[in-house]
Amino acid sequence: MLYKFKKILLLVIISFVLFLSIETKHVGALGDIILQYIGLASWSNGQSGTHFTVVYSLLIIFAFLLLIRRQKNYEYSTKFVLLVMIISLTTFTFIVNTSAEFMKGNKEGVFVIGYNSRESMMDFSTTSSGLVDFNAVIDLTNYSDEDIYFSLDISREYSDNGTYFDILDMDEKQVVLHLEPKETKQFIFDNEEYLIVGEDVKISGVTTVNGRMTVIITGMDGEVMEINRNEFWGRPKSF
Repeated sequence: MLYKFKKILLLVIISFVLFLSIETKHVGALGDIILQYIGLASWSNGQSGTHFTVVYSLLIIFAFLLLIRRQKNYEYSTKFVLLVMIISLTTFTFIVNTSAEFMKGNKEGVFVIGYNSRESMMDFSTTSSGLVDFNAVIDLTNYSDEDIYFSLDISREYSDNGTYFDILDMDEKQVVLHLEPKETKQFIFDNEEYLIVGEDVKISGVTTVNGRMTVIITGMDGEVMEINRNEFWGRPKSF
């Protein structure tokens, strides 16, 4: 019994080390967070280049494999290894994603809202005289157990020209949006049903943005959160 437990435990540890280098749904790779916490870089060039988390994980896994080879009677069938690792990775993923969503749901105000960038897009066409056409789909999730009311603006992520869009109704008032508890919903905006005010629009032509946007969410109490595809938690907007 102890022999089987040790076999499983070693595979679980190896699976966990591998899991540290895998991007999770909400918080990225846990190994990146650990390295940044202890003051080490997780990438060689900001968020690109050599991914040190993967390198460190592979080195640790290699060390464990050497340890296994030194053990007597430690024979692993391929099916056994795959089964344990799949169960372990699935369990780790579930725990991390569920914990992140629970923590998000216990934030204050609009910080309980998550932005689902993969399900979101924006395209707009402009001329030298300004905005001509605008369409956007913004997919949001309320992770809390309470209704949340808010307004929303959009800016282009990594935009040097400062393109920014206010979403207003036809009476030029801020549109109030609503998410029920635990609800995921797509909000669709166009310049036929809404008044889209483009600020600092300096590009002529058609521009399509798939998820690469910063969404600015303002709560009814005035709190403001900026969130983009790389930020599950969001951050207070600086003015």
